[in-house]
Amino acid sequence: MRRFIAAAAIALLLSACGTNRDGLSFQACAASAREATERSRAFSDDQKRSFEIDEASSRTSIKQVDESVFELRVIASIRNEQGQSTRQDFLCRTRFAEGSDSPDVIAFTFLLEGQ
Repeated sequence: MRRFIAAAAIALLLSACGTNRDGLSFQACAASAREATERSRAFSDDQKRSFEIDEASSRTSIKQVDESVFELRVIASIRNEQGQSTRQDFLCRTRFAEGSDSPDVIAFTFLLEGQ
């Protein structure tokens, strides 16, 4: 029983992580990056499956532009057909509407590798 209570408490604490505006903006932009990669015809199915976001680097790029707008660079990698990772970056902006707990993605752009 103690293990169950401890596990429930840890799960609750972890679920609270990322619920601030920075974290919510990251989640919205990461979802947009995944969706954009899935829709892209430039990548094979294998490449799409290898898509991986560098969460730590992406989160360090978050900046608040004004009271309700956040901008960040989603940094991801995709393995090519030879298994080598290629960096793919996205520039993303979110805005929190008054009274809304989740942001809207208001700008999203693919960036060329290494920009």
